[in-house]
Amino acid sequence: MIQWRSGLKLGGRMICTLDANALISWIHPKTDALTIARLELLFENITKSRGKLIVPTPCLAEAFVHTQEETSEWVEIMSRKSAFVLAPFDAKAALECALIERVAFSQGSKRAGTASKEPYQKIKIDRQIAAISKVHQTDLLVTGDQNLRAVCKTVGIKTSLVDELEVPVTALQQTLALNHPKV
Repeated sequence: MIQWRSGLKLGGRMICTLDANALISWIHPKTDALTIARLELLFENITKSRGKLIVPTPCLAEAFVHTQEETSEWVEIMSRKSAFVLAPFDAKAALECALIERVAFSQGSKRAGTASKEPYQKIKIDRQIAAISKVHQTDLLVTGDQNLRAVCKTVGIKTSLVDELEVPVTALQQTLALNHPKV
């Protein structure tokens, strides 16, 4: 059983969604080693459980805006690994998104269930990502976006920051900077 610092416990087949922030963290060459180690362990655990790593295509598009040279390599990796699911905003997701929107409007505001005064277009994209995640029955959505976290909370999707993911034991080993006296 996997347990993150956030207290979320997952056993069996893991289904996890990565938003653009998490995906950029994984792809970007300047990301720190601990963040990469956390994401690699998450992927390893998903693979071992025969689970799926959902990447909504709106997130994929946003991530690729920020990762020039790495784009084609990552598309190839994602298409080769059976654990990756590139999930489009299809008819099922559109229906789920409409339900999320209806709930917001029934609460008196198109911004209901969000964490901020973000532009409405961004709120709609966050709702699309949440809808794609719901359709794929995700157990956990990894994000750094507070608005997306708020939307997910309204629809019952657990979220985590990358920094809340489990740290691999191998990443806990630290290097000591020793000052040796000059001879």
